[in-house]
Amino acid sequence: MRFAIHGRKINESSLNCIKYVLTELDRQQASIIISDTLLAHLNDASISYPAELVYSSQTGVPDVDFVISIGGDGTLLETVTHIRKKEISTPTGSTGYSLSCGGPVVSPQSSNLIITPISPHNLTVRPLVVSDQSQISIQVESRSDSYLIALDSRSYGISSEAPFQIRKAPFQVKLVKFEGDDFLETLRQKLNWGLDVRN
Repeated sequence: MRFAIHGRKINESSLNCIKYVLTELDRQQASIIISDTLLAHLNDASISYPAELVYSSQTGVPDVDFVISIGGDGTLLETVTHIRKKEISTPTGSTGYSLSCGGPVVSPQSSNLIITPISPHNLTVRPLVVSDQSQISIQVESRSDSYLIALDSRSYGISSEAPFQIRKAPFQVKLVKFEGDDFLETLRQKLNWGLDVRN
């Protein structure tokens, strides 16, 4: 089997896990291809790797059976863009930037897209949750000739005359969920729900 692996900066706490994954794949005689970004971080951490090939993050993943993403939500979404060069949006992101802009918390199992305005000047401009079967067409009205569209660490300048569309990608990404992990419990801990002594 052929595996592609992508990741960002490696934390000390995850070194043993990464070494184990690489060793186990090698023991199973899997063909391993790693991203040029991960290669640089492995070299910095002095981790030996049994990768046969290195792929460029710009050109994307070659033909493989499985793709492993090492990191958080941002790394996962970045990894998905290596697989398919298309725009994506997931409910998982609702607890990240969308939440910080006043968007709703949406369960990862929901089949939705979330449209969240950033710093609206009018209180009637509210976040909107729509079906993930929707195709959202956006036409920017601006006094400038161009605008910036961004996805995680990638951004592009686009002419203000050019509309764009957002739709669900024609594939899904499978995530590893550790036993005992619970979405609502994680939110309770990170957002300190129920810990306010005044309640």
